[in-house]
Amino acid sequence: TVERVGGNCARRIDTRIVAATNRPLAELVEQGLFRTDLFYRLSGVEICVPPLRRRKSDILELAQYFLARHEGRGRLTMTAAAIDALIAYDWPGNVRELERMLEGAIATAESRTISVDDLPVSLRGIYGDVLVPAFRLGDTMRAWGSRYARLVLEKNAGNKRQACRMLDISYHTLNAYLRYCPRPSAPHAEAVGDLVSPR
Repeated sequence: TVERVGGNCARRIDTRIVAATNRPLAELVEQGLFRTDLFYRLSGVEICVPPLRRRKSDILELAQYFLARHEGRGRLTMTAAAIDALIAYDWPGNVRELERMLEGAIATAESRTISVDDLPVSLRGIYGDVLVPAFRLGDTMRAWGSRYARLVLEKNAGNKRQACRMLDISYHTLNAYLRYCPRPSAPHAEAVGDLVSPR
């Protein structure tokens, strides 16, 4: 039962409380920093959600959801290199950071397709040398080459011949790298297809 502010009688209510925290409440109780009675009232069903850096497979699905919320005047997509950058990043701010980052990219992008250049400097810096995301994702040499080729192609505005000159490889070799794409797990394959802007 509860009593309204300014009231003079108790009222019976039927409620369920859903609470979230990023702090170790059990430890805080032991340290006397969190009320014991409140802790036990809240600890009926506990669901532990790992940080986003340990749920890389969720990033594409979340990005698709956040982009869909801002599709007012047309479909929003991302280049393959931009998606690689999202997956490579550690996301210390978790899902909220991903959401805010995409909101910023949408606001500053010059088209309906978000590229690496539309992402924050902190995120671009991590992806820029390509070696870091390749290492984090456990890429093979072929996958690393494909990732780097896509980045160079994007930096050349999709001009394959210019990308070939920069990479010092043949047109045929560039296309072979671009065709190679490590497939995501089945539940997320559709999300990748929905997000990637066709070249």
